[in-house]
Amino acid sequence: MQIMMLSSFVAVLVVMFVIFLFYDFVFGQKEREKEKEKEKEKEKENGIEGMEGVYQPYNGNDAMILSQQNAGNISVLNEKIKKFEGAEQVLNDVSMNVAALTSQVHALVAQQASVTSKLIGSGAQTIITGV
Repeated sequence: MQIMMLSSFVAVLVVMFVIFLFYDFVFGQKEREKEKEKEKEKEKENGIEGMEGVYQPYNGNDAMILSQQNAGNISVLNEKIKKFEGAEQVLNDVSMNVAALTSQVHALVAQQASVTSKLIGSGAQTIITGV
């Protein structure tokens, strides 16, 4: 009796999960499209017309055109730099994690060599550590 109740409960949970996935797929897609449209409108408001979010190479000799391109390029480069503000801390954290993992791997290799040498003999340590 309990097994039947449990299996029916699991079946109900699976059906609810499928319904939630379908709901997210249908209505979530509309929300994501709205967010993309808002981002495009924001880029158009912040940038110069024709310069939305893309670095433009300089061309021409007209001072007005060059100044507009310069302003647009400065804003594009500024946005790109803002995306990397936290990168230094992340790189430092990753570097420290790699150093810690390296020392842990060395300790594991040494421990494995020790256990192997106890089980087989002293010749196995040379094979495992490569020394």
